[in-house]
Amino acid sequence: DVKRRAVYSAVALVGAVVGVVLAGTALMLWAVVPLTQMVAPWVLLVVPAPPLLIAVVCGIAARAPATGGAAFDVVRKQMHADMLMLRESGAA
Repeated sequence: DVKRRAVYSAVALVGAVVGVVLAGTALMLWAVVPLTQMVAPWVLLVVPAPPLLIAVVCGIAARAPATGGAAFDVVRKQMHADMLMLRESGAA
């Protein structure tokens, strides 16, 4: 669970940094270039959106409790029992 949260948090941090840098660049371009000379001014809003969206989704996922842990515990116990059985049969 700690590893999952660390990965989600790292991706959220990187996404937020990339999104903020792109948004700052878009803001500077919007301030310098007149709107009448821009071919596609909507791009200034669209480009920073995906990294920021990824940052929000990963941030929410990092705070969410882990699910499915109990199901994997059953599988781990079964695999452990199978390995013991195989070792016993191999030793005989």
